[in-house]
Amino acid sequence: MAELTIQPQMKKSKLIILLIVVIIIVLGVGYYLLKNYTAVLSRKAASQPKVSTYGNQLPKGFLSDLPIEANIALEKSYSADYGQNTIQRTISYYSSESITNNYLVFSDYLRKNNWQIADTSQTLTNIGFLYATRDGNILSISLEEKEAGVLVTISYLEKKQ
Repeated sequence: MAELTIQPQMKKSKLIILLIVVIIIVLGVGYYLLKNYTAVLSRKAASQPKVSTYGNQLPKGFLSDLPIEANIALEKSYSADYGQNTIQRTISYYSSESITNNYLVFSDYLRKNNWQIADTSQTLTNIGFLYATRDGNILSISLEEKEAGVLVTISYLEKKQ
């Protein structure tokens, strides 16, 4: 039988080459994962809106002609900038008026100001809502009976063109 002998120098050089190949593969996979993870994180950060709160003031750019009761304290007042010229402005407050009266006032405002009422409901005694569009913008008004009065929440989604 013939005996196969491997020279120590050749064995070392093959081992070094194999080690270099493994290191290159590990570095390549690490770079690929890091690059994709960073891209995912930046997309996630970009998808979060920039939120600004306004205390007891209306958000900048909120519809100034809405029939909001005088001398009310806002429960919430904020805007959320989603980028790409899309901003949502939202307020909520407690009304001393009934759901029916609020519903009638807001639906009258929508009709008189050329809003297209897309959906509406006042069939339940303790909840009502109006959903309207105009020029690509959306106005949503929800009314909910609470112990403190009628909670009115108004969201205006503006899509600047």
